[in-house]
Amino acid sequence: MCATAGRRILNDVVNRLCDMAAAQWVETTAIDLVLKGTERPHSGPWDSALRLRVTTARPVRPPGFAGDQAVFPVVDRPFLAIAGDGRFSGLWSVERAAGSVLWCVVSPSHYEEGTPRLRAPAFDLDVTADQPNLRAVHAGPSASRKAWARFAPPLELHVRSTIFMIDAIDTVNQTYRGDVQVELRARGILSEDLPDLGLALCAAYGLKESMVNFLNVTERLNDMERWTATGNNVHKADIVDFSYTLRLQGVFIEEYE
Repeated sequence: MCATAGRRILNDVVNRLCDMAAAQWVETTAIDLVLKGTERPHSGPWDSALRLRVTTARPVRPPGFAGDQAVFPVVDRPFLAIAGDGRFSGLWSVERAAGSVLWCVVSPSHYEEGTPRLRAPAFDLDVTADQPNLRAVHAGPSASRKAWARFAPPLELHVRSTIFMIDAIDTVNQTYRGDVQVELRARGILSEDLPDLGLALCAAYGLKESMVNFLNVTERLNDMERWTATGNNVHKADIVDFSYTLRLQGVFIEEYE
């Protein structure tokens, strides 16, 4: 085996091990608010230099990354999931990492407007969830609990399209007129039937209800119906799915999105 092939195999093994580690929760040893550049603790109102500094018991990295240090570009910053902390549970956008320390961006929305107080977490996360998606639970006091961190997996959505009716087909313009419904379902992201927690977790990923829409519609024949809902998970009885659903009567091109 040549040296190049050996290095390639070694790199593949290292990357796989890092991916496995990224999918596991790691205990945190410290979480605090500091000012970028000085690392001074901060307890006042929001500041543009404010960062959430998270120290973990061992280094954690996003899947596919094996380096000791990293600076993540604005358009491609991974989310760090924090669980079990009464102040900081949720998803945080990671700016950089070095060893066992990660620095996350703190936005004005993390603070109560006009005050030096952080907003209470909208949800906590279940560290026992053994599935592709994170699972949101009620946020609560953490005096006797450990805080955990991991890089958040992508939010996995399953799409189901239902065509209730097609009453006209235009072969020249390659369109059809019909009644169409589309559902985007995030499986198992809730432990209880609590739609507000589903909305909060999706919003933390940057997914808002207004972002889900039909494309390639040439004519709308009625006002589009839009709703969110919870539903039973088909694989486990003790977890709950959350979904966005759209329904529209209109004229669609041959391949609608």
